[in-house]
Amino acid sequence: MRIYHSEKDITIPQDLNLTQLLNNSKYEPSTIIAQDDFNRTLTIQQLKSTAGRLAAGLTDAFHPRDQSRWAVILPNSVAYLECCHAVLWLGGVFCPINHLLTPHELGNALAICQPEYITVSSDTLPRLQEGITLALTQQSSYAAPQIIIGLGDSTTHPKIESFLANDPLAVPVYPNTRQRLASIHLSSGTTGSSKGVALSHYNYVANVLQMLAHDPARFSPSARSHAAQRERVVSFTPYVHIANTTIPLFLGPLVGMCHFIMAKFELEALCRIVEREKATAMQCTPAIAVAIADTNLCERYDLSSVQRMVVGGLPLPKEIYDRFMSKGQWKTVQLYGMTEAAPYVTWQTVSETLPIRGQLGKILPGMSARLVDADTGKDAAEGEAGELWIKGPNVVAGYVDNPTATAAAFREGGWYNTGDVCTFSPEGYLTVVGRTKELIKSSGFQVAPTELEGYLNGHPLIADVAVGASVDKQRMTEVPTAFVVLKASITDKAAKVRALKEIQRSLDGKVSGYKKLKGGVWEVKSLPRTSTGKFTRKRLGEAKTGLSSFDAVDAEKAKL
Repeated sequence: MRIYHSEKDITIPQDLNLTQLLNNSKYEPSTIIAQDDFNRTLTIQQLKSTAGRLAAGLTDAFHPRDQSRWAVILPNSVAYLECCHAVLWLGGVFCPINHLLTPHELGNALAICQPEYITVSSDTLPRLQEGITLALTQQSSYAAPQIIIGLGDSTTHPKIESFLANDPLAVPVYPNTRQRLASIHLSSGTTGSSKGVALSHYNYVANVLQMLAHDPARFSPSARSHAAQRERVVSFTPYVHIANTTIPLFLGPLVGMCHFIMAKFELEALCRIVEREKATAMQCTPAIAVAIADTNLCERYDLSSVQRMVVGGLPLPKEIYDRFMSKGQWKTVQLYGMTEAAPYVTWQTVSETLPIRGQLGKILPGMSARLVDADTGKDAAEGEAGELWIKGPNVVAGYVDNPTATAAAFREGGWYNTGDVCTFSPEGYLTVVGRTKELIKSSGFQVAPTELEGYLNGHPLIADVAVGASVDKQRMTEVPTAFVVLKASITDKAAKVRALKEIQRSLDGKVSGYKKLKGGVWEVKSLPRTSTGKFTRKRLGEAKTGLSSFDAVDAEKAKL
């Protein structure tokens, strides 16, 4: 068995929980760690004080059971950080849910997490109430939750600040943090349906300490002892996403990192924040890189303070990448991770220059990895690609309330099958060359084709349907795309186009923005399937007739 290891080893304490980690920060209490779009600034001391006092007040008011579940349905904000830490402080489990979800999606999320308490923004409240009704019908064991307003005003529900006690709750102590859930994050994992990933205090603490050991030049507190040296990061990825959980919530406060939190992404606003705050790092999607490469953003805004661009998504063509890199003195930071790994598996250190574009750094200390041939179940030959299997202290034990999904993804010996097809270079650098899992990665989010197919199946105009990915070359991201066999009764060309447009309107009205069919709805003669009836998604577009929902049509001639 060929097992890949980090060059460094690490020991993770089992008795260190996330509230203790927060209180272990050695920085001055006045150190600013967050600023948001709601005109709020947060210091380390303020986070400790507010989280501890909220924990005390909420405990006095509700007497929650140990490991009670608390959904946090808020936009990126200081309030989000405070609520999550308060929940952890009182012994609860925070369940982050996107505040932009539709009522149906909220209902599905609540049915999976089954939170007893919900902190929500007042803007989301009407959709949430619809979602609760749906969740109660899906899960007979689920009881109506207590609702608390975390942002905004309400005349019907208490506001979070009304629970602030005079003194903080005592910092909790747990002898075995492996057994203490910290959060339930929703993820599609390696299969289509959403599941609740059971992330423990131990998983998060492990990933924080792994990052400190792996890249001390960037993250070590001793290396960031002066205010001028501290990392200043502009972050816009939703905080409900695991990609914006471990660093801003846990690692950042420990090492004095400051996050400038954008509730909603807008490119010009991002550039203004970088210029005003002299940010040293920023999250950077391929679409942002293209805009920097091909527009005059760098002439209109001073982005010279940026030293690191933390990138993700699809790789850029070399000519665009080179133009992007020529616009500043920054380095790109490549990484690889997933919800089930809390989330980081590999990371490009501040001192590394990757030999080949597309490489994603080396695996973190304490982790092990294998490359497995998906057909034989045996290790791939040296230098060959295979499914990436991982294990380590940051890898979760499974999914909540879902033993079937846990058994399917987590193998004997504690190995988790990521579903990504990868290679390791002789130096130990990871490259993702494909994936066996069917998820669409749209603007940084995972979209399960089966979820969208569930909405489309049974549509009166559709005989057969499958959803796959196409590439939006302008935005450099995958986008959901539907391929449909129309009912035989629809024969006129104009009527077919009208039907395709109606199908797209029907689906797009039910889902969040990143799940909409931005790749369109395309007519196909038939859908490719395996001998067992499963779609061959890579071949979905092969039988396209050329008609799509993007086509123009004379509405007067199109009669369905």
